[in-house]
Amino acid sequence: MLEGEFMDALQVRHGEMRATLSEYTWKPSALGMFWLFVFTSVLGVVIETIAYRFHAGMFICRQGVLYGPFSPVFGVGAVLAVLMLYRFRQKNGGVLFAISAVAGCLFEWAASWLQELVLGTRSWDYTYETFCGVSIPNIQGRTSLKMAVYWGLAGYLCIRVLYPVACMLVERISKRYINLISICLAVFLVWDISISVLACMRQQERREGIAPGNRFEVFLDETYPDDRLSEIFTNTLPADQISPLAMPDQ
Repeated sequence: MLEGEFMDALQVRHGEMRATLSEYTWKPSALGMFWLFVFTSVLGVVIETIAYRFHAGMFICRQGVLYGPFSPVFGVGAVLAVLMLYRFRQKNGGVLFAISAVAGCLFEWAASWLQELVLGTRSWDYTYETFCGVSIPNIQGRTSLKMAVYWGLAGYLCIRVLYPVACMLVERISKRYINLISICLAVFLVWDISISVLACMRQQERREGIAPGNRFEVFLDETYPDDRLSEIFTNTLPADQISPLAMPDQ
């Protein structure tokens, strides 16, 4: 008797959650977008670390900043996906997938181009990717057909699952505490991303033989030398080199 009542209650709760996720009405907000950025930045690092474990046979650090398991590229991509797809959220999955695939590839290409322009480095290159011995079509090695599939799935999951879940989790926390936590974490992330970019820009200047011009640049040279940056950004190389992970299988 009790077991039957428990199963009935569980089914009702499951149905309510499915209805909430499929018919949610949360409009994009600064708080919701921020926590979506945080969740997907961490999730991106976890997914890439696992993927590279199977691809390269070893655990490779894939964080995108100096401190913490964050990859801002994934976070920004998720936020842009929700902002772009929100008006189409009631469309069928095929439409969401197609829009996400195209937009995701454009975003990935732009992110790679901007990284090369500003930092003189590249963190990914799909030039030599193959599937069952057949080369996968790519655009300047910055994005590829395989990534279009991944971006399509990611965009669909963002608008249908990740964003609603992020909103529900935020709503369960006291507004007073969530605002305080958000402010503290936002300040930390702004500092983390800023110091990471400055350290990488200074590394590019060292490659070009440019000496430090002030005390802050001396601080960057002493605190973030090339060997330390290489340990953190393991798959980031100068743009004129090809990452070993992008080379064809031997």
